[in-house]
Amino acid sequence: MGRLLSSIMLLLMLFGCSSTEVAENNEESKKEPEKQVEEQTSTIEKEKGVAEDTKVTEEQLAASAFYPIVKMIINNYGICTEDAGPDSCNGLQYAELLDFDRDGIFELYLVYDTADSDGYTEEIWGYQDGERLQLYTKTFASNGLVDDSGRSIATADNQSYLVDTGEYSAGSRGEDPDWNEYLSWINFSALHDGELTEEKSLLVTWKGHVETGEEKVEYELAESGSDPQPITKEEYENILKSYHYENRKMIINSDAGSKSLAFDVSNNAEKINTFLQELMAISSNFSEELYHNWTLDEQKALTSFMYHFTNLTDFDIENYTDSQIMELLAFGNGEGAFSELVPEPDLDPIEEEYMSFIPYAAAQVDELTKELFGVTVARQNYETEYQKIAQFDQDYFYIINTDSEMTLDLGESIQIDSLYDLGNGTYYADLKMGYSSAVLTGEIETIMEKLKRPMTTWTEEEKADFSTSESGYAILKENEKNGDKTWHLLKFHLTDEIGDLITNKELTVFLKEAH
Repeated sequence: MGRLLSSIMLLLMLFGCSSTEVAENNEESKKEPEKQVEEQTSTIEKEKGVAEDTKVTEEQLAASAFYPIVKMIINNYGICTEDAGPDSCNGLQYAELLDFDRDGIFELYLVYDTADSDGYTEEIWGYQDGERLQLYTKTFASNGLVDDSGRSIATADNQSYLVDTGEYSAGSRGEDPDWNEYLSWINFSALHDGELTEEKSLLVTWKGHVETGEEKVEYELAESGSDPQPITKEEYENILKSYHYENRKMIINSDAGSKSLAFDVSNNAEKINTFLQELMAISSNFSEELYHNWTLDEQKALTSFMYHFTNLTDFDIENYTDSQIMELLAFGNGEGAFSELVPEPDLDPIEEEYMSFIPYAAAQVDELTKELFGVTVARQNYETEYQKIAQFDQDYFYIINTDSEMTLDLGESIQIDSLYDLGNGTYYADLKMGYSSAVLTGEIETIMEKLKRPMTTWTEEEKADFSTSESGYAILKENEKNGDKTWHLLKFHLTDEIGDLITNKELTVFLKEAH
């Protein structure tokens, strides 16, 4: 299923809400990034209720674009807090904003590990022309001396560089069999025109004569992919100083090709959550998270509303079909998502070969779709590419009974990770969907009620067993019914693909059309 997390802070800037401190324990998150970023402003066109002269810096746009990438990795894989080498500690391991091209706009640097990867995954994400782009990726695996490559980051003159280090013992082989050789290298790479390019490569060759014990050291420099040229030891040391090599940040060790993280991860959860708050603070002044300050009843109401969409792929109120809604009702009802639909007791189902269609009053269907989406569906027959899903006859929808064809997926739940007010009664919700087999005890009705509730109401065993399968977002419109707060779903997307994220341009277009 394609579904997702959005560029939340950009939404907050586009629609605005009252400026408030980020929720509790956020004092540390207000620290400024180590490097000041030059502001380059761009004007965002506004619609109803939004000032025409509002300006957003490129720094804020970049931060708003990077936030969902970091959040998705955390939701899907967790945060690494105990490392013993590649594949030993799944989750996000390192995250920092760095300027690799000295254009005044930072890039997002990440290191993380997953159960399916071959080692530590390193990525650089950039923000260009209103789009977020993956500019670079590399995997650090423990493949012995043939893949001896350590990673550190050097910063000099407001620019950061990826530093690649390694060594190799050649022994008394090759062109000089009378000499033992030991090679080491230090490579400095930066972004140029959106591509990571090696700027300088420093090579050191130590030679020891096998008989006399004589030693000699040779220094070489290769620039921008050219052939290495001899340099002096002093020139070698001056180049290292120019990159502030002594002050570099160690990221990945490579001991004879065996990889490990070069920093303490025991307090990683605190560091990475602080980094997330920094992204939010940079993105906008309007960064109050609402959901965790709500009452439990308010949280339950929203989580219960979102349970209707556990069978949904994508939805956009500006680009949907009645058939899409009817298909959601048919297959979601088979999985117990629509308890509001009550079959008409005085009418018999329509029986066809291998299929049964249950009668529901069209007025009842209208009431449900208006509550969920603010719309109704046409009174007609519906079918997918493969089968009929609903028949209409005399004010009744006969909807396919999928109970006999599908297994009730009772361990599935959509949980709200965070909620932000976008203004004009519109909200953004960070979502994660997953499974907890520990919930599957007791009567079906009890299980389903539990899945509709916030995870904070679950037992510790049930919470620990929850495994996120997809991360995503919903854009919601607040309504009222009989004095109670209700919701309409405007847009919905979940995904397990890190790069499958909504763009700023798409957000702007959607918000203009929806409001």
